[in-house]
Amino acid sequence: MGKIYERQLLKKARPLMAEDEQVEVVAAAKVGSVRASAARSLAVGVATAIATGGAGYGMLVQAEAYFILTDRQVLVFQSVQGSPGKHLATIPRHLAHPVDVRDGALFLKFFLQVDSWQDMYKLTVPPLPPRLRKRGRLFIQSLGAVAR
Repeated sequence: MGKIYERQLLKKARPLMAEDEQVEVVAAAKVGSVRASAARSLAVGVATAIATGGAGYGMLVQAEAYFILTDRQVLVFQSVQGSPGKHLATIPRHLAHPVDVRDGALFLKFFLQVDSWQDMYKLTVPPLPPRLRKRGRLFIQSLGAVAR
């Protein structure tokens, strides 16, 4: 995320925050499973190729979201072609916990568990640019987890 998009994101988030609330980390991650996303993309591609007689090929991309960690909450925003989109969720900070954190050679992967929610966000932080990975690690550490 570039500085312009980050400013836009923080501007969208400001009305959702208390006046004295402090932003600690702004991070971006792909939401969902890379493997499941690739399988869905292949299925869409094959279906599009069949429907168009081989003239076209469709592809799905994994959804991306922005996460703003403040001293009180986690704000989640949709990413629309890199720019900040609509507000998706507000999670009280004390209810959010990164679990099953895996810091591999390429990807930083973890689940964001929210107390009282049945489902978890499955998040993947891409390796490039390096600042995204660094912010992903900082997000996890700030919430009290350590990457393996």
